[in-house]
Amino acid sequence: MPEAVEAVIDYALNTLELTDLWCAYYEGNVKSQRVQEKCGFRYHHTAYDVPVPLMHDVRTHHVNLYVG
Repeated sequence: MPEAVEAVIDYALNTLELTDLWCAYYEGNVKSQRVQEKCGFRYHHTAYDVPVPLMHDVRTHHVNLYVG
């Protein structure tokens, strides 16, 4: 998975010429957290009580930022 995320980062920075990328994971999803950290995303903030309509749920998510 890190290779896929790194490919997306490369495309976003070099082809789309973006400067910042945002990514998030739901509370408890340690695998997503580790991939994001390994790929250079850094913690930005936590959002509580975020509606997830497709899952009929409300969750906490942690938002990370990658600065290119």
